[in-house]
Amino acid sequence: MTIMLTGVAFFALPAGIITAGFLEEFRLNRTRKTQKCPNCGELIELDDHNHEPH
Repeated sequence: MTIMLTGVAFFALPAGIITAGFLEEFRLNRTRKTQKCPNCGELIELDDHNHEPH
Protein backbone atom coordinates (compact mmCIF):
# COMPACT_ATOMS: atom_id res chain seq x y z
CA MET A 1 0.00 0.00 0.00
CA THR A 2 2.88 2.39 0.80
CA ILE A 3 4.49 1.66 -2.56
CA MET A 4 1.16 2.35 -4.31
CA LEU A 5 0.78 5.73 -2.60
CA THR A 6 4.40 6.61 -3.32
CA GLY A 7 3.91 5.71 -6.99
CA VAL A 8 0.84 7.92 -7.28
CA ALA A 9 2.66 10.81 -5.62
CA PHE A 10 5.70 10.21 -7.85
CA PHE A 11 3.60 10.83 -11.00
CA ALA A 12 0.90 13.20 -9.72
CA LEU A 13 3.17 15.83 -8.19
CA PRO A 14 5.35 16.44 -11.29
CA ALA A 15 2.27 16.35 -13.54
CA GLY A 16 0.66 19.12 -11.48
CA ILE A 17 3.81 21.23 -11.55
CA ILE A 18 4.23 20.81 -15.32
CA THR A 19 0.56 21.63 -15.92
CA ALA A 20 0.77 24.78 -13.79
CA GLY A 21 3.84 25.94 -15.72
CA PHE A 22 2.16 25.23 -19.06
CA LEU A 23 -0.96 27.19 -18.09
CA GLU A 24 1.14 30.14 -16.91
CA GLU A 25 3.06 30.26 -20.21
CA PHE A 26 -0.19 29.96 -22.17
CA ARG A 27 -1.68 32.89 -20.22
CA LEU A 28 1.42 35.05 -20.73
CA ASN A 29 1.55 34.24 -24.45
CA ARG A 30 -2.12 35.16 -24.87
CA THR A 31 -1.57 38.45 -23.01
CA ARG A 32 1.35 39.36 -25.31
CA LYS A 33 -0.78 38.84 -28.45
CA THR A 34 -3.64 41.04 -27.23
CA GLN A 35 -3.36 44.79 -26.80
CA LYS A 36 -5.77 47.67 -26.28
CA CYS A 37 -6.39 50.30 -28.92
CA PRO A 38 -5.03 53.63 -27.62
CA ASN A 39 -8.01 55.51 -29.10
CA CYS A 40 -11.06 53.46 -28.11
CA GLY A 41 -9.71 50.93 -25.57
CA GLU A 42 -11.00 47.96 -27.58
CA LEU A 43 -8.97 44.76 -27.24
CA ILE A 44 -7.20 43.89 -30.48
CA GLU A 45 -5.33 40.77 -31.54
CA LEU A 46 -2.09 41.50 -33.33
CA ASP A 47 -1.98 38.37 -35.52
CA ASP A 48 -5.52 38.13 -36.91
CA HIS A 49 -6.37 41.57 -38.24
CA ASN A 50 -5.30 45.19 -38.36
CA HIS A 51 -7.20 47.67 -36.22
CA GLU A 52 -8.37 50.84 -37.90
CA PRO A 53 -8.14 53.97 -35.72
CA HIS A 54 -11.47 55.65 -34.88
